[in-house]
Amino acid sequence: MGEYVESVANGDNLNELSNLTDDTICQYLRAATTWLSIHAGIAVPLYSNEGGTRKTEKLHPYISELLSQRRTWAQTKDKKEPLSGRIFNVMAQMAATCRVGPLGEDGRECVLYDFSRLGLFTGSRLAEYGQGVLPRGSPSDGWLPLPSNRDVPIIWRGKPSAFVASDFEFYDSRQCLLQHAEALTLSEMVTFMHVRFRYDKSNINFTVRKYKRVLGHILCPVDAGLSIIRRGCRILLHGYEPLGMFRGKNKRRYTIRARHIQQFMQQACKLAYPDPAHYLRIRIDRLMTHSLRVTAAVALHNAGVSLDDITFRLRWNSDAVRLYIRDCNRTINELTSCAIAGAYADV
Repeated sequence: MGEYVESVANGDNLNELSNLTDDTICQYLRAATTWLSIHAGIAVPLYSNEGGTRKTEKLHPYISELLSQRRTWAQTKDKKEPLSGRIFNVMAQMAATCRVGPLGEDGRECVLYDFSRLGLFTGSRLAEYGQGVLPRGSPSDGWLPLPSNRDVPIIWRGKPSAFVASDFEFYDSRQCLLQHAEALTLSEMVTFMHVRFRYDKSNINFTVRKYKRVLGHILCPVDAGLSIIRRGCRILLHGYEPLGMFRGKNKRRYTIRARHIQQFMQQACKLAYPDPAHYLRIRIDRLMTHSLRVTAAVALHNAGVSLDDITFRLRWNSDAVRLYIRDCNRTINELTSCAIAGAYADV
């Protein structure tokens, strides 16, 4: 604790502090002022109200200046890069040639491709289709559950935060619901898909977004949804198990992890752009799970979708959308623009 307090006093953990609650930050700052008082031999108060009331109290000028200087000169984090249409094309090729097992079962690349192309429309975070940090000793197909408190609907308590089969609903051209078995058997009848997001970082969960089929397009969100449900049936997933799973060559099941999607994106980038001097090859480490949300925001913007609608569809903060649209100096090509325009038509 002493070493951490010292680093806080020196301003070495501001990025970490930004992820903490206000109460926790205050505790660390109080500990830091105690450390400074001991080593400086003088009292260093945390707050100073400059002779005013408690309502006007603020951080002591020394502490405030220290934090301000560290923020000013801190190196900004690298921005995540979006995926280009060319990378999506390569992903499709990788998925088409990836088969495992004696029956030619879909391999890992097939699963990752389906969730990647779906993410172009949903802007999904990793926790919505895969798994973040699992407790040590978790099985390969382990998953993170929703809280079991009273704020969560009873039917979802303890269930996965990632997509399960019931989060996908399919409708025909007349907007009539098709059961999964019917939708998979008569897939040509499916025109619309509704996706429920039970997990969200905001205070609005269990939201539903709607998508329309884009006939003949490799990035069709409805085709991706049908493929995801079909694969879940093939590997005998239970209704409460997350859909973001694949079967390895050893026949074991694995949940999608951050490293899986990141390796998939970066491998596709290398195949799409063999020249190591290409912009994305130089910044290949910026292709990661969050790239799907960035890609979705930029693709929607380039397709002429308003900022308010982008914010609504991606369940995102408008300031974050502006940041990525403004900072991205590359355009998403016609492949993704056509898919975006078609998926949101008449929805």
